[in-house]
Amino acid sequence: MTKHITIVFLLLWGFLAHVKADVAPSPINAVGISVREITQIQMVKEDVRIDIFPDYSKVRCQFLMYSPTDTTIQIGFPEMRFHLFTPVLFREDDKYQFLIKVNRKTLNDESLVISEELDSLRHLYDSFLSIPVKTSRRQEKIDSLYEEFKTHYSQMKSNQWPWFVWEEHFAAHTTKQIDISYKIPNGILYYGDKHRAENVYRYTKYLLSTGTNWAGCIKEAKVSVRMHLGTKRVKEIHPDNYQHSKSIYRWSFIDLEPTEKDDIEILFQ
Repeated sequence: MTKHITIVFLLLWGFLAHVKADVAPSPINAVGISVREITQIQMVKEDVRIDIFPDYSKVRCQFLMYSPTDTTIQIGFPEMRFHLFTPVLFREDDKYQFLIKVNRKTLNDESLVISEELDSLRHLYDSFLSIPVKTSRRQEKIDSLYEEFKTHYSQMKSNQWPWFVWEEHFAAHTTKQIDISYKIPNGILYYGDKHRAENVYRYTKYLLSTGTNWAGCIKEAKVSVRMHLGTKRVKEIHPDNYQHSKSIYRWSFIDLEPTEKDDIEILFQ
């Protein structure tokens, strides 16, 4: 099943990229955990540690979650990329990039599945396959499916619907510690001729704003970034309310209701 889905999206994005020139992969972003809808579960603490190397970053996140009620929810990740310049929404092995622990117990790989929103995009491609090659109004049907695909994909991104998810049960008045670690490539930006080294920039971005659907505010959030390539290559840092010591940049937040202005971004060469 997973292999079929991977092939589907390889074909689908190749098809869409051929039909419409404005289809492009999303930027590389590091993210925390999220939920599809507003929940009563609160993210009490978020502790993020990022190690930046020339071509990739290692991300380690620790979340302390509190539930006032007995509930079962799907926890997941907004859309991510583990490969530069990929035209696909995900690859078969993407879920194996995560190491997830709940109360120090490692999550089984089979527990992590694609979200129903992502699966709905696969069904759109099944509809495309059903269009006969030799039929009148074929292009019209293709264009219609393309527009529907764009709408679904846009909704998934704007609403931060999960990409991969797992099911987690919380007993009433309990806390759970969730640890996530993964490695992602650093993003690439070109200013001018991309063949000139001075025009090539790399970046690492962590989206605190993915925590918006958890109940209330994040009582305490900390982000630390260690530059393993030296700080002299750093060109821009956002936001600017950080503390700097040697090769480490630190951000601390109390009672944070995260928005995009709180997202961490470092641009370097």
